[in-house]
Amino acid sequence: MLDAIPGLINAIRMINSYSRYYNSSERMTALFVKVTNQMITACRAHITDSGYYKVWDQDSAVVLKKLEDCVRLNQEYQQCFQRTKEKLRNHPEERPFDFSEMYIFGKFNNFCRRSVWMGRREVHVEYPLGTHCISGGVWDVGGVWDVGGVWAVGGVWDVGGV
Repeated sequence: MLDAIPGLINAIRMINSYSRYYNSSERMTALFVKVTNQMITACRAHITDSGYYKVWDQDSAVVLKKLEDCVRLNQEYQQCFQRTKEKLRNHPEERPFDFSEMYIFGKFNNFCRRSVWMGRREVHVEYPLGTHCISGGVWDVGGVWDVGGVWAVGGVWDVGGV
């Protein structure tokens, strides 16, 4: 997917420059948000092998590699966006990339922040039946716990945010 990012951003640049419908920053921001949400969905599918494996059912080294892949995708996406934005500053004949970057990248940044946190933490949580510790995550036996911004719901990590 990393190889497709420059072409994707270029296609969106062309839409921004020539489309009559997408002639406002609000509509272009909405388009970027949809693209970002699809990337988050693809990352979730990548991490769980399309929902086939839960995070804790996989080897930790494999999960960490998948989480790193998602963080790298976010970095490449934002870097390509910034390169295109800079190029457009030098070309006044094209519409600039004046979009809400917080709105476009906010969910993906949060997803990556939770992924990094999940990959680096060992969490201890006290339950009525005793303390449970799982490296990289919390096994919740039925409740909903907010552990440093990552929600564990019924024993399932929610790393999606979508």
